[in-house]
Amino acid sequence: MKTCQDIMIISPACCLADDSVYAIAQRMHSEDVDYFLVVERYETRKLVGIVTDNDIALKVVGKGLSVVETQVQHIMTHNPIICYPLDDIEKTLERMESHQIRRFPVVDTNERVIGIIIQARVIQARIAIRLDSDHNISALTIKDEFDGWSDFAARIRSVVKRFTLINDLSASLTTEDDDLSLPAAAVG
Repeated sequence: MKTCQDIMIISPACCLADDSVYAIAQRMHSEDVDYFLVVERYETRKLVGIVTDNDIALKVVGKGLSVVETQVQHIMTHNPIICYPLDDIEKTLERMESHQIRRFPVVDTNERVIGIIIQARVIQARIAIRLDSDHNISALTIKDEFDGWSDFAARIRSVVKRFTLINDLSASLTTEDDDLSLPAAAVG
């Protein structure tokens, strides 16, 4: 059984509830992240919330509030849904889907932050695409270790197959094909 600790990002980005939104937005940019787990104190890393770039956009900028004066505690999600390191990853991914959450903080038994599971990273870890020298897809690997991914994998393979067919078709067309004389009735 795969567990959350097998795929979590260790030591995720954290901030404090009384940090300004402006400072956090600057850190998001410099650290290239789109979230911060909000902790009570850096020393204890006890989770109290999560704030995302979407929170900043909708709850501050969208409402015309000051990014300098607004504190994270006013826009964060309080008491976010969490998981533990030894939780089954398949069940955690199902919870992510059912709650429509893209980020799951991973905490220890004292609710101290130890990691985070990010949906996009899980998907990236499941798909490997190899391109040839012409930048066409030459190989696609989808790791179907979890039961819930088999339908997803089938859909991705179907999409890639369609793109490959379109690439092959467009490569086979020539300018001569465009100049074909068709009867007026066939054109429309």
